[in-house]
Amino acid sequence: MRYPLVQVKTEDRLVLDGMLFEAASTVIVINVHGTASNFYDEDFMRNMAAEFVTHNVSFLSTNNRGTGVLQPSLPGCVGEIFEDCVKDIDAWIGFAEAKGYRTIILQGHSLGTEKATYYAARGNHAVHGLVLLAPSDSFGNQQRFMPAQVLLQLERESESLLERGKGDELLTAHPRPHAGFAPKTAASYASFFGKRAELAKALPFHAGKLPLYRKLRIPILTVIGTKDIFTAIGVQAAARLLRQNPHAEVRLIKGANHDFEGYEERLTNIVSAWLKTLAKRLMAHPNVNV
Repeated sequence: MRYPLVQVKTEDRLVLDGMLFEAASTVIVINVHGTASNFYDEDFMRNMAAEFVTHNVSFLSTNNRGTGVLQPSLPGCVGEIFEDCVKDIDAWIGFAEAKGYRTIILQGHSLGTEKATYYAARGNHAVHGLVLLAPSDSFGNQQRFMPAQVLLQLERESESLLERGKGDELLTAHPRPHAGFAPKTAASYASFFGKRAELAKALPFHAGKLPLYRKLRIPILTVIGTKDIFTAIGVQAAARLLRQNPHAEVRLIKGANHDFEGYEERLTNIVSAWLKTLAKRLMAHPNVNV
């Protein structure tokens, strides 16, 4: 097994790091991390990297422009524009295709599930399957975790700064405008939590319907821990919405939290079994060479 550190450059010239665990086939899982995380932080990725390769599936764990809170050469979660996730995923898919991978499974964790769903809904035919681990409704959670009056102040401050061409300035109405977790620039806040936020279109559990997700026509696996607190409406209610897509399989892991701590092996086994089934289906498809 080879696992070199790799890099890509996005169309707007950001350099992103990742780690590639290579198998011999042309099947690859590309992982998109969550809020302020990185390509190596979640413990379950170590399990997946080792297990997937034994089943002849490569695993690419990636950074994106939202890596960390604030980076010298990246916006981090403080300054990232949500819809720019398309540029990051485009770069990683281009990297995989250039290496000869023809069956690409896009996997996301937490905020990464929203990015992966948003990307897949654009109809990129390079994506053959979608894995959503601990899907989050970041917009809905913002409404839950922040007082209504603070939200109003942040919205007004963000709009005012944008109108004056100061989208890169940090908001001051609250020290951690991102759900009480991290600072946020005016432009980043608008794209995540503003009135016309693109993020709100990804997995809006709080709205009671998932229009982008429901239009997906690729195989989908979602895994949620029953102790996850980031679905905005409760795990069972979120699972019911996710099952409305006929191409989706939803699995719950009893007792697991948002990061699947202590359940990494169980999570990996579920995803591995699904990948094995998916590979058989794709091999039977005349237009896909697995």
